[in-house]
Amino acid sequence: MMNKPCLLLGLAVATLSASMPVMAESATDPGLGARLQFLETRLDAGRDRAALWQNGWSAVYAAVALGQGAYAVTRDSSDEQVSNGVGALRAVTAFTLLQLRPHPGRKGAAPVRAMGDADDEARLDVAEALLARSARRADERFSPRRHLINVGMNLGFGAMICAFGDCSDAPLSVLIGIAGGEAALWSLPTRPAQDLRDYRKRFGLPRDSRVSWQVMPTQGGLAVRGRF
Repeated sequence: MMNKPCLLLGLAVATLSASMPVMAESATDPGLGARLQFLETRLDAGRDRAALWQNGWSAVYAAVALGQGAYAVTRDSSDEQVSNGVGALRAVTAFTLLQLRPHPGRKGAAPVRAMGDADDEARLDVAEALLARSARRADERFSPRRHLINVGMNLGFGAMICAFGDCSDAPLSVLIGIAGGEAALWSLPTRPAQDLRDYRKRFGLPRDSRVSWQVMPTQGGLAVRGRF
Protein backbone atom coordinates (compact mmCIF):
# COMPACT_ATOMS: atom_id res chain seq x y z
CA MET A 1 0.00 0.00 0.00
CA MET A 2 1.29 3.49 -0.89
CA ASN A 3 2.65 5.29 2.18
CA LYS A 4 1.50 8.81 3.01
CA PRO A 5 4.83 10.68 2.49
CA CYS A 6 5.24 9.19 -1.00
CA LEU A 7 1.65 10.07 -1.85
CA LEU A 8 2.16 13.68 -0.72
CA LEU A 9 5.42 13.92 -2.69
CA GLY A 10 3.74 12.59 -5.80
CA LEU A 11 0.84 15.02 -5.49
CA ALA A 12 3.25 17.92 -4.99
CA VAL A 13 5.30 17.02 -8.05
CA ALA A 14 2.18 16.53 -10.14
CA THR A 15 0.86 19.94 -9.06
CA LEU A 16 4.20 21.61 -9.78
CA SER A 17 4.51 20.08 -13.24
CA ALA A 18 0.94 21.06 -14.10
CA SER A 19 1.69 24.66 -13.19
CA MET A 20 4.81 24.89 -15.39
CA PRO A 21 3.65 24.72 -19.02
CA VAL A 22 7.08 25.72 -20.39
CA MET A 23 8.74 22.68 -18.84
CA ALA A 24 6.02 20.12 -19.43
CA GLU A 25 3.77 19.13 -22.28
CA SER A 26 0.83 21.54 -22.18
CA ALA A 27 -2.60 21.83 -23.66
CA THR A 28 -1.42 24.67 -25.86
CA ASP A 29 0.93 22.40 -27.83
CA PRO A 30 -0.06 22.90 -31.48
CA GLY A 31 0.07 19.16 -32.04
CA LEU A 32 2.26 16.66 -33.79
CA GLY A 33 0.51 17.07 -37.12
CA ALA A 34 1.24 20.78 -37.41
CA ARG A 35 4.86 20.29 -36.40
CA LEU A 36 5.37 17.46 -38.87
CA GLN A 37 3.75 19.38 -41.71
CA PHE A 38 5.96 22.40 -41.06
CA LEU A 39 9.13 20.34 -40.86
CA GLU A 40 8.41 18.22 -43.93
CA THR A 41 7.58 21.32 -45.96
CA ARG A 42 10.78 23.10 -44.95
CA LEU A 43 12.96 20.00 -45.39
CA ASP A 44 11.59 19.45 -48.90
CA ALA A 45 12.02 23.13 -49.76
CA GLY A 46 15.73 22.96 -48.89
CA ARG A 47 16.36 19.58 -50.51
CA ASP A 48 17.44 20.71 -53.99
CA ARG A 49 19.93 23.27 -52.70
CA ALA A 50 21.46 20.77 -50.26
CA ALA A 51 21.64 18.05 -52.93
CA LEU A 52 23.26 20.51 -55.34
CA TRP A 53 25.92 21.36 -52.76
CA GLN A 54 26.56 17.70 -51.95
CA ASN A 55 26.63 16.41 -55.52
CA GLY A 56 28.32 19.50 -56.97
CA TRP A 57 31.31 19.42 -54.65
CA SER A 58 31.53 15.64 -54.93
CA ALA A 59 31.79 16.03 -58.71
CA VAL A 60 34.40 18.80 -58.39
CA TYR A 61 36.61 16.75 -56.09
CA ALA A 62 36.24 13.65 -58.26
CA ALA A 63 37.18 15.58 -61.40
CA VAL A 64 40.22 17.17 -59.72
CA ALA A 65 41.37 13.80 -58.39
CA LEU A 66 41.11 12.17 -61.81
CA GLY A 67 42.67 15.10 -63.63
CA GLN A 68 45.64 15.60 -61.34
CA GLY A 69 46.11 11.88 -60.95
CA ALA A 70 46.30 11.42 -64.72
CA TYR A 71 48.63 14.40 -65.03
CA ALA A 72 50.91 12.99 -62.32
CA VAL A 73 51.39 9.62 -64.02
CA THR A 74 52.08 11.15 -67.44
CA ARG A 75 54.74 13.70 -66.37
CA ASP A 76 58.44 13.03 -66.80
CA SER A 77 59.45 15.45 -64.06
CA SER A 78 59.46 13.87 -60.62
CA ASP A 79 58.64 17.24 -59.05
CA GLU A 80 55.53 17.57 -61.20
CA GLN A 81 54.59 14.01 -60.38
CA VAL A 82 54.79 14.76 -56.66
CA SER A 83 52.93 18.08 -56.89
CA ASN A 84 50.07 16.67 -58.93
CA GLY A 85 50.04 13.39 -57.03
CA VAL A 86 49.61 15.25 -53.75
CA GLY A 87 46.89 17.40 -55.34
CA ALA A 88 45.06 14.24 -56.43
CA LEU A 89 45.42 12.75 -52.94
CA ARG A 90 44.00 15.95 -51.43
CA ALA A 91 40.98 15.81 -53.75
CA VAL A 92 40.42 12.12 -52.96
CA THR A 93 40.55 12.94 -49.24
CA ALA A 94 38.01 15.75 -49.63
CA PHE A 95 35.72 13.54 -51.73
CA THR A 96 35.89 10.73 -49.17
CA LEU A 97 35.14 13.03 -46.25
CA LEU A 98 32.15 14.41 -48.11
CA GLN A 99 30.75 10.91 -48.61
CA LEU A 100 31.37 9.96 -44.99
CA ARG A 101 29.74 13.15 -43.78
CA PRO A 102 27.10 14.07 -46.37
CA HIS A 103 24.74 17.01 -46.04
CA PRO A 104 21.81 15.93 -43.81
CA GLY A 105 19.23 17.82 -45.88
CA ARG A 106 20.11 16.38 -49.28
CA LYS A 107 17.08 14.02 -49.26
CA GLY A 108 14.56 16.49 -47.85
CA ALA A 109 11.80 14.84 -45.82
CA ALA A 110 12.14 11.49 -47.62
CA PRO A 111 13.73 9.77 -44.57
CA VAL A 112 10.69 10.80 -42.50
CA ARG A 113 8.18 9.52 -45.05
CA ALA A 114 10.13 6.27 -45.40
CA MET A 115 9.56 5.31 -41.77
CA GLY A 116 6.66 3.02 -42.64
CA ASP A 117 4.36 2.31 -39.71
CA ALA A 118 6.22 4.50 -37.23
CA ASP A 119 4.01 6.75 -35.11
CA ASP A 120 3.96 10.53 -35.43
CA GLU A 121 6.19 11.06 -32.40
CA ALA A 122 8.95 8.95 -33.93
CA ARG A 123 8.56 10.76 -37.25
CA LEU A 124 8.73 14.10 -35.49
CA ASP A 125 11.93 13.13 -33.67
CA VAL A 126 13.59 12.23 -36.98
CA ALA A 127 12.33 15.38 -38.73
CA GLU A 128 13.54 17.64 -35.93
CA ALA A 129 16.92 15.90 -35.91
CA LEU A 130 17.28 16.35 -39.68
CA LEU A 131 16.53 20.05 -39.50
CA ALA A 132 18.80 20.58 -36.49
CA ARG A 133 21.69 18.78 -38.18
CA SER A 134 21.18 20.74 -41.39
CA ALA A 135 21.18 23.98 -39.40
CA ARG A 136 24.41 23.01 -37.65
CA ARG A 137 25.97 22.27 -41.03
CA ALA A 138 24.91 25.72 -42.27
CA ASP A 139 26.52 27.34 -39.24
CA GLU A 140 29.85 25.63 -39.96
CA ARG A 141 30.59 28.61 -42.19
CA PHE A 142 31.21 30.55 -38.98
CA SER A 143 33.07 27.78 -37.14
CA PRO A 144 36.73 28.68 -36.47
CA ARG A 145 37.41 24.99 -35.98
CA ARG A 146 36.28 24.09 -39.49
CA HIS A 147 38.37 26.84 -41.05
CA LEU A 148 41.41 25.82 -39.02
CA ILE A 149 40.95 22.19 -40.11
CA ASN A 150 40.88 23.35 -43.72
CA VAL A 151 44.07 25.38 -43.32
CA GLY A 152 45.81 22.67 -41.31
CA MET A 153 45.05 19.88 -43.78
CA ASN A 154 46.30 21.92 -46.71
CA LEU A 155 49.48 22.85 -44.86
CA GLY A 156 49.99 19.14 -44.29
CA PHE A 157 49.67 18.39 -48.00
CA GLY A 158 52.07 21.25 -48.69
CA ALA A 159 54.56 19.67 -46.31
CA MET A 160 54.29 16.44 -48.31
CA ILE A 161 55.28 18.32 -51.47
CA CYS A 162 58.28 19.81 -49.65
CA ALA A 163 59.27 16.39 -48.34
CA PHE A 164 59.11 14.49 -51.63
CA GLY A 165 59.34 17.15 -54.37
CA ASP A 166 60.16 20.77 -55.04
CA CYS A 167 59.26 22.92 -52.03
CA SER A 168 58.70 25.93 -54.29
CA ASP A 169 55.59 24.16 -55.63
CA ALA A 170 54.06 23.97 -52.15
CA PRO A 171 52.84 27.56 -51.56
CA LEU A 172 50.65 27.69 -54.67
CA SER A 173 49.26 24.23 -53.99
CA VAL A 174 48.46 25.17 -50.39
CA LEU A 175 46.72 28.39 -51.41
CA ILE A 176 44.64 26.62 -54.06
CA GLY A 177 43.65 23.94 -51.57
CA ILE A 178 42.67 26.46 -48.89
CA ALA A 179 40.66 28.46 -51.40
CA GLY A 180 38.76 25.35 -52.49
CA GLY A 181 37.98 24.35 -48.91
CA GLU A 182 36.81 27.84 -48.04
CA ALA A 183 34.60 27.94 -51.12
CA ALA A 184 32.97 24.67 -50.02
CA LEU A 185 32.37 26.02 -46.52
CA TRP A 186 30.98 29.39 -47.55
CA SER A 187 28.72 27.86 -50.20
CA LEU A 188 26.88 25.71 -47.65
CA PRO A 189 23.08 26.18 -47.86
CA THR A 190 21.97 28.79 -45.35
CA ARG A 191 18.24 28.09 -45.41
CA PRO A 192 18.21 25.34 -42.72
CA ALA A 193 19.45 27.76 -40.06
CA GLN A 194 16.58 30.16 -40.82
CA ASP A 195 14.10 27.27 -40.96
CA LEU A 196 15.16 26.14 -37.49
CA ARG A 197 14.75 29.67 -36.14
CA ASP A 198 11.27 29.84 -37.70
CA TYR A 199 10.38 26.47 -36.17
CA ARG A 200 11.47 27.56 -32.70
CA LYS A 201 9.64 30.86 -33.05
CA ARG A 202 6.40 29.15 -34.02
CA PHE A 203 6.48 25.98 -31.92
CA GLY A 204 9.09 26.56 -29.24
CA LEU A 205 12.05 24.30 -28.64
CA PRO A 206 12.16 20.90 -30.35
CA ARG A 207 10.42 18.25 -28.30
CA ASP A 208 13.65 16.47 -27.44
CA SER A 209 15.07 19.74 -26.01
CA ARG A 210 12.24 20.37 -23.55
CA VAL A 211 11.93 19.15 -19.97
CA SER A 212 8.96 17.08 -18.89
CA TRP A 213 8.01 15.26 -15.71
CA GLN A 214 5.96 12.13 -15.14
CA VAL A 215 4.78 10.58 -11.86
CA MET A 216 4.77 6.78 -12.04
CA PRO A 217 3.48 4.26 -9.49
CA THR A 218 6.06 1.80 -8.20
CA GLN A 219 6.03 -1.05 -5.78
CA GLY A 220 5.61 0.59 -2.39
CA GLY A 221 5.30 4.20 -3.57
CA LEU A 222 5.63 6.68 -6.40
CA ALA A 223 8.53 7.52 -8.70
CA VAL A 224 9.16 10.71 -10.59
CA ARG A 225 10.64 10.42 -14.06
CA GLY A 226 12.06 13.47 -15.80
CA ARG A 227 12.92 14.01 -19.43
CA PHE A 228 15.77 16.47 -20.05
